[in-house]
Formats: sequence, C-alpha cells, structure tokens
Amino acid sequence: MKILRLIAFTLFFSFITIEIYAQSTPLADSLQKILPAFQGESKIDLLNELGWELKFNNPKQAIEYTNEALKLAVSLTYYEGMALAHRNLGAIYIIQGQPAEAGPDIDKASEFIEKTNNAFQKAKIKNLKAIILRETHRYKESIVLQKEALEIFRSLNDTAEITGNLHNLAILYQRLLDEDQALKLYLEVYDIENKRKNHFGISRTANNLGGIYDRMGKYSKAIQLYKTSVASSQVIGNRQFESAAYHQLGNIYLNSLATDSALFYYEKAAAINKELGFLEYLGNNLFQMGEAYRQSGKKDEAISKYLGSAEVFRNNQDQRSLANALNQLALVYISLKEFDVAKKFASEALNEYKQLPADETLANIYTNYYKISKEKGRYKESLGFLEKAVNLRDSLSKVARDKELDEIETRYEVRKIEEENSKLMAENELKAKAIRTQQLITLVLIIMVVVILVTIVFVYRSKRQLRNMNIKLVKQSHELEEKAGELETANATKDKLFSIIAHDIRNPFSAVLNFSELLLEEVESMDNPTLKMYADNIYLSSQNTFVLLENLLFWSKSQRGAITLQPSKVNLNQMVLEVLKTAKANAVESNVVLKMNLPENIFLHTDSTLLRIILGNLTGNAIRYNKPGGSVEIVAENAGNKVLIKVVDTGKGMEQNRVKQIIEGKTNVPVPEKSKKEGTGLGLILCVDFVKRLGSELSIESTPGEGSVFSFTVPFAEKEE
Repeated sequence: MKILRLIAFTLFFSFITIEIYAQSTPLADSLQKILPAFQGESKIDLLNELGWELKFNNPKQAIEYTNEALKLAVSLTYYEGMALAHRNLGAIYIIQGQPAEAGPDIDKASEFIEKTNNAFQKAKIKNLKAIILRETHRYKESIVLQKEALEIFRSLNDTAEITGNLHNLAILYQRLLDEDQALKLYLEVYDIENKRKNHFGISRTANNLGGIYDRMGKYSKAIQLYKTSVASSQVIGNRQFESAAYHQLGNIYLNSLATDSALFYYEKAAAINKELGFLEYLGNNLFQMGEAYRQSGKKDEAISKYLGSAEVFRNNQDQRSLANALNQLALVYISLKEFDVAKKFASEALNEYKQLPADETLANIYTNYYKISKEKGRYKESLGFLEKAVNLRDSLSKVARDKELDEIETRYEVRKIEEENSKLMAENELKAKAIRTQQLITLVLIIMVVVILVTIVFVYRSKRQLRNMNIKLVKQSHELEEKAGELETANATKDKLFSIIAHDIRNPFSAVLNFSELLLEEVESMDNPTLKMYADNIYLSSQNTFVLLENLLFWSKSQRGAITLQPSKVNLNQMVLEVLKTAKANAVESNVVLKMNLPENIFLHTDSTLLRIILGNLTGNAIRYNKPGGSVEIVAENAGNKVLIKVVDTGKGMEQNRVKQIIEGKTNVPVPEKSKKEGTGLGLILCVDFVKRLGSELSIESTPGEGSVFSFTVPFAEKEE
C-alpha cells in the first residue's frame, strides 16, 4: 500500500517537460496586456501560449484561454492552433491526475500536428501520449513513444526537453519496479537540473528521488529531498508541486508515528489544494489526516477528517476512494463500540463497490462486517463475511502475483529490446564512422573555400571602389576639393574594413586550418571525444566567421550609403514580441529570462527594418553578455511626442572607456571573460549608426557587475483623423 500511495501521489511530477521560463509570471502578464492588439492566427498562438503559461498556477483561466484559441482555430482551419489547444487541454487533465480523460485531446493534438512541420510540438505531444500509455500500464508502447520524443529533442539540441524526457523514462522504469535504473536516471537528471539552476526540474526530480529513498528506508535523505522540492517549487510559484512535497513529508512522518509532524504537513498540502481546486489531492490530504488522528487515538478528529474526505471524493465521483473513506469511518466506530453506526458506514462503502472491481478495500469492508457481526453475536453471519474476506485476499494475492510476473516479463522484453537496439546502434556507428569522417573533411574544405571566396569578393569590391574613385578624381580635377572629402571617407572605410578582416577573420580562419590539419593527421587514431572536440571547434570557428561576414556585408552596405530609409507605421508591441520570440532559444540556453514592459498599442513612424535590426542586436548582446539566471527587459516610455525605448540587462556591465569606444564606433571593443559565443563588435556599431539614421542617439548607461541600459527615441506615428 505504501508503494502504491507514493507512486500515485507523484503522478503529476511526470506529466510534462517544460522549461522554467514557461513559469514566468511577468511574461504571462505581458502577453495578457498585448492580447487585444492581435488578430487571426497570431491571436490563436498568443492564446495558446497563455494557456500553456497558466496551466499550473491558474488552470481555470488556462482552460478559458485555450478554449477561446480552439474555437478561433477551428473557424480559420488553423491546424497548428487546433493541435496546441488540444495539447493544452490534455496536459491540464494530466496535471490534475486524470490521464485517461486526457487521451482524446492528445489523440486530436497528434492528428492535427502531423499536418504541420513543427517538430518540437510533435515531440511534446508524443511525450504526453507516452505519459498516458504509462498511466494505463501500456509500458512497452510508452517506452517506444518516449524514446521517439527523446530522439527528436536530441536532434533539436533542447536540453530542457531532453532532461524532462529522461525523467519520464526514469518513471517508466520505476513503474516496472526497476528502481536501480530509475534511481540512476533520476540522479543524472537531478545533477543536470542543479547545474542549470532549473527549479522546475529540481522540484520535480527531488520529489521522485525522495519517493525512492523513502521506499529504501533512507528517511533522512528522503525528507531532505522533499524539503528541497518545496523550496524550488516556491521559487517558481508552482503551488501544486509544493503541496505534493508537503503530502509526501506527511506520509514519512505518519509512517514513523510522528503524527503531529505528519498533520502539520498534511494541513499545508490541503490548504493549497483547496485553494487551487484539486479535489483528488485534497481528498487524499484529508484522508491521511484522518489516518494520523486515528493512529494517535484522537477518534473524533479522525471521524471529522474521514467525513471531509468522503464528501470531497463523492463530489469528485471517485467511488473507490469514497468507499475507502467510509470503511475507515466504520473501523473507527467499531473501536468506539458503536456498531450500528459502524454498520451504516460499512454498508455505504459496500454499496459503492457494486460497479467496481474487487480490491483490498473491499476485503477490508468484509473484515469490518465480520467484526460488527461477531460483536452482535451473529457468529454464522460473521464467519460468512470472514470467509469472503479471506477468499478475496487469496484471489487478490494471486492477481498480484500474476501482475508481478507480467511486469517481470515486460522488464525482460524491454531490456531485450534495449540490448538489441544498442547492438544495432553500435554496428551502424562503426559503418557510419568512415562516412562521417569523409563528410566532415569535405565540409571543412567547402567552408574554407567559401570563406576564401567571400573574403576575395570583399577585397575585390573594396579595391574596385578605390580604383573608380581615383579615375573620377583624375577626370574631374575641377571638383578635386569636393571629391577629396569623399576620397578620405572611402579610404577610412577601406582601412576599417581591412582592419576588421585582418583582425577578426584571421583568428577563426586560423582555427579552421589548424584543427583541419590536426583532423587529417590524426583521424585514423583519435578517439570519438577528441574527434568531436575538433569538429566542434571547426564548426564554431566557421560559424563565427560566417556571422562576421554577414555583419561586414551589412555594415559595408551602410558605409556605401546603399541603405535608404523607408518610414512607415510600425506596431512596436508586435515587433518586440517577434524579437523576443527569435531570441528565446538563446535565452533558454543561457538561462536568461526575457521580459517586456510596453503600454498597449504603441505605433511608431520609423523604418521597420532598421528598428528590428537595432532591437535584435541589442537584445542578442544583452543575452550574450548576461549572467546565468539574469534577465533582459525591453521597456517603452512616453517622452513627449516620442517613445523612449530601453533594453535593460542584468549582465556584467562595462567600464566608461568601453562605453565611449562603442559610441565612437570603434570595433572589437574588449569584453572581459569572453565566452565562445562572443561577437565582433559590429552589431553595436550597426546599432550606433542606425539609431543616428533614425534621427536619435544611442545612450548607454552601464555599471560593472550590475548591468547596462541601452536607450534611444523614436517618434510616435501620427493619429489618423
């Protein structure tokens, strides 16, 4: 019974894998503020995102937003919108401990998402379907689907979702009673989540680890983990995780006969579940409180709590739990020797089992009938109930043994499948190793050729511009004074271009050459980790070079005056939302929270392309040079007939001399403690230049160790008559 209770109450810790950023209350608030400004598919996406954000802390409102999204998506035949709405509804069922009811919604979500190219959401829905299969004891199917989801997330390199799926695999092994494998996976996930400082994952995994240590008899370790789960759930405001950890703490203290401590934690759990409306969990809280009072001899209090749990179970139409609560009431009244009242509750409990399969609770009801009949002197009747209880327990023992044999067989088949898969993967890896090596060498050579060609094109264009300029100066000597200034500017542009190319391309290009040479010399003898390290360095150097060349191209275009302003009416709210959506992947990887603080419906009169580039570069730099756990916020304030736009970060900040270098447009501004994802300085140079083109000046306020604020102004769009 103890194992079943622990596994049942940790059910919702396995429901879904999400990143902690999805718990961001500021983000949910921001989305709600801008919702009225959106229509069509964009509004559907926003409604679904709100439903997903609020599913833990406000499930009722989450359902309202999701149903609105579903209705609108159906009217527009928007498949992805319909899929995500059904995904939300299914997830809420699972969170509320009703996985069977989630099945139809998840099946519809799977049907609709297959009509799209959204690999991420396909994996999310597979994960939810695997959970439903697991909770309906279809373990082999669940493992197959869970691993399919895991492989998709691995291909997307999504760390948060990978850890979540590993966590769900651990629960599957736990259900198969392979706790050694489950413990190994949980500890791996727990270590990753702590390194990521992901309190959602820490709380969830700590709770399940606590359950394993509890069953192993390591109670102090289990208590420590449950308290860690409470602390982490409070950080992210997840009241449901918090209540589950409290209930588990109550179970440990109840089993240790420390009833006062048990009641203390059950009360905390019940208060939260009552507030959130999670009736199933509230009923369990009240029932366990009844057990604690009965164990400590406080029978009146026990009766009160059992009656409370029975009322909750009756309202929730949970017949089995209701019968159990009624039977415990009968047991208390037997101990009080009030046999007529005891028989009344036992009769009600037995009546609930008319449409339920027999289990241990029914055997306990027969046992109570036996005790009541015996005390009333109805010995023949009492022996009949005793015989029913004994026979039922014998039958249940046989069923339990058969089930255990089935689980053993399932574990054997699962391990056999895994061994075959591992063997097949090893063989395929050996066959593919030579092909991958050749592909890698080819890729490196192609990258080198592309880099060389692009560099030659840049150099050729610069020389051609200089030659044409000199020819014009010779032919138009009468305009010598006028053209002298243009020549000086062109020479400065050329010098700066060559300086950037010489300084910034040389390093990554040298890295490509060096690692390629090492790869060619040692490819036959090196091990896989070394090979991966060389490939990673080649890829990183090539990627940095490519990003630099893109920035150089745009900067060069700017310097040549090839950019023409095209002012139009721009919706700032929509643009900021798109910029944050684009930056979200890097923010998740860097453990940085994105925020927006904008009044509703701000319309500007400006060039949308330049404004998007400015906001994108400022946001990207703020994420790149931020601290783990930090934040980046885009703020808009009224400044007369203009809007003051700020990008505020909590990063490392800069000294004033570095701020001055940026404002003056100097490249390669040194930044302490550079990471592998450092930029070249061109992004900020473009921002300084483009802000000037929009008729403003980029202002930088920065404090080392505290962060920076980049701000500029843009005029409002004129109101239409």
